[in-house]
Amino acid sequence: MNLNRYKFHPVSPDRYAQARDKILHHLLWNILPVTVMLVLLGWVSLQAGKMIDASKTSSNVAVGLAE
Repeated sequence: MNLNRYKFHPVSPDRYAQARDKILHHLLWNILPVTVMLVLLGWVSLQAGKMIDASKTSSNVAVGLAE
């Protein structure tokens, strides 16, 4: 069944290369920047979490001294 479908609708090598180039262009200019942005956002949130944890220990000591 699949062989018959490919027999009646052949894909020329030029159209295959054109489709591959379009997919690579889409990946490069649309998906890659979003992926990089998400990785950077995750890294920034981890750094913020570390800063919050560090400030909790220092604020607990300051509150204890004030009482």
